[in-house]
Amino acid sequence: MPKEERRGVSQSEAASYLRRIAQNAAITAGGTLFGQVLGPVIGVVTTRALGAELYGLYTLLVQWGGFAAELAKAGFGAALVRFVGVYRARGQTQQLKGAIWAGLRWAGLVGGGFTLVALVASEPVSQLLLRHPEAAAALRFYGPAIVLTALYGIVLAVLTGFQQQRFVQLSNAVVGGIVKLVSLLLLLWAGAGLYAALGSSLLQDVAILLLGLVFLRRVFPELWKPAVQMQTEWRALLSYGLTIFATSLFYRYTFQLDVLVLGMFRSAAEVGLYAVALRLQPLLTLPTYALGETFNPVVAELFSREERGALQAVYRSTVRWSLLLTFPLVLPLLMVPEAVLRLFGAEFAAAAPVLRWVSVGTWLGAALGIAGYVLNMAGKPQVNLLNGILTAVLNLGLFFWLIPHFGMLGAAWTYAGVNVGIALLRMGQVWWLFRLHPWDATLGKAFLVVAAALSGGVLSASLSSGWGGTLVGLGIFGVLLPVAVSRDDRELWVQWRKRRES
Repeated sequence: MPKEERRGVSQSEAASYLRRIAQNAAITAGGTLFGQVLGPVIGVVTTRALGAELYGLYTLLVQWGGFAAELAKAGFGAALVRFVGVYRARGQTQQLKGAIWAGLRWAGLVGGGFTLVALVASEPVSQLLLRHPEAAAALRFYGPAIVLTALYGIVLAVLTGFQQQRFVQLSNAVVGGIVKLVSLLLLLWAGAGLYAALGSSLLQDVAILLLGLVFLRRVFPELWKPAVQMQTEWRALLSYGLTIFATSLFYRYTFQLDVLVLGMFRSAAEVGLYAVALRLQPLLTLPTYALGETFNPVVAELFSREERGALQAVYRSTVRWSLLLTFPLVLPLLMVPEAVLRLFGAEFAAAAPVLRWVSVGTWLGAALGIAGYVLNMAGKPQVNLLNGILTAVLNLGLFFWLIPHFGMLGAAWTYAGVNVGIALLRMGQVWWLFRLHPWDATLGKAFLVVAAALSGGVLSASLSSGWGGTLVGLGIFGVLLPVAVSRDDRELWVQWRKRRES
């Protein structure tokens, strides 16, 4: 095949995968946004019904139950996202069936073991971890949530591997959220108190698991057919899954140490200011999370088929989309942080410098950190494990160095610097290992568009007000956005409009 023809095929295939990523990312973002809207409603109802003390016990039970469920999965969820894509690309139905059943059995057995401990040893466990007179009985009641959460986590991971985000979001965010809210209201009306909150969480878990299994049967009916034999590559699954799990522990818990270390050296009031700034960060990760959930299985599939040209194009576009889609959310946090923080109370405006730093760190760290998805899905999770260890060392060292001298600003500088630094490191590793990088002229134009919007916003703010600068910055961004749009992006837009009109 001539070089020009191969290039045309590669670009066409890349556009096809980009359409799939865009469609699934929109579904993921919509479902996540629905959950973020429903979550505060459920939280307000729960806190007002239980009060601070019982709500604290409820929160501890849910957090410890979720942690036990993560231990039960042992990284099998991430492993299935990758291996489902790989086995599908290779047409290995027997290995695909074996991997799914391996994940379900592992989560069921280990999660069931943790549930049994919660039921049988509720007294010593509650005394050690919960320290509340009602904790033992509540733990026995809530214990089954551990195995339920572990199992539905596996099912949702498999559906993600099949690139069926509509089923994932429908099961988890929509139906699960609605079941929780409705059952919570009914149980509170019946006077169940603490057990209304715990019971609604259990019913939510059951609903997600059952609906997820229904969707899984629809997507992969061979899973329940005895005629289809299965082969399980236990070594590959466990090696990959445990590596991903260890990596997630390093990232998840060392980044949470900022609040704990800040509390060791500064007042509770300063801890509260810093914590409010952090509360706004999940919104900034929404675009990258939505893209990443659908980017992962695409990378696994393309890498297993050695379609490097298509993978390069998809990688570049995903980084650029994440950068641009998050910018309108970041800009108000940079331009008018005081006004945003006053929504929580006038005193929280003092955290404005912190909000600026952590927002930049979240934004750039998430967008550029998409390289980490490539490392995982290309079969190099051990590299991310090393990155996780380095992250832990940097966070701990910088927290204990900067926080005693600079307080919450030191924590914010560490948060931003480590986020962006590790993201750049991952990009370098992807280039070194696979000769893949996101840098091209279109990404450069995207950075120029962002820089122009920020500059225009800051200049306008100096002449008028922060909100005026925000509006000017968003206007400049909207006008210049077509400059950062590639040919594949335009093709996606045209096809979307055609489907909408038809």
